Amino acid sequence: MSGLPRNAENGPDAEGVTWRGYLTLEEREGMIREAAYYRYLARGCCDGHDVEDWLLAEAEIDHGASEALSAILDQPIQQSSVHGPASDDKLKRAVRQHPRKAIPQVEGIDPADAPDRQ
Repeated sequence: MSGLPRNAENGPDAEGVTWRGYLTLEEREGMIREAAYYRYLARGCCDGHDVEDWLLAEAEIDHGASEALSAILDQPIQQSSVHGPASDDKLKRAVRQHPRKAIPQVEGIDPADAPDRQ
C-alpha cells in the first residue's frame, strides 16, 4: 500500500464502466446535473437547495429511468392524420366498399377536417 488516495491519476481506469448496462457514469452524472438544474429553475432560481435538488434528481434518474423508458416505449406511434387512425380507416373502408356513394361524402368534408395526404 502506497498510502496515496485514489484519484483519476493513480486510480483504476473508469472507461467502459456503465450504470445498469446502458449509460456511462458520465452520461448518468450529466442527466442528474441537468435534472437538478431544471429543479433549480422550477423553484425560481432560489439558492440554498442545491443538495436537495441533486438528491431528488438522482433518485428520479435512478428509480424513474426504467419506468420512464418503458412509458416512452409503450406510447403508440403518432399518426400523421388530424383525426387519428380510427376515423381514417372508416373513411378508407367507406371508399373501398362503396366508391360511388363515398365520393360525395369525401368531397363534402371541409379541408380543415380532411385527413392529411400521404
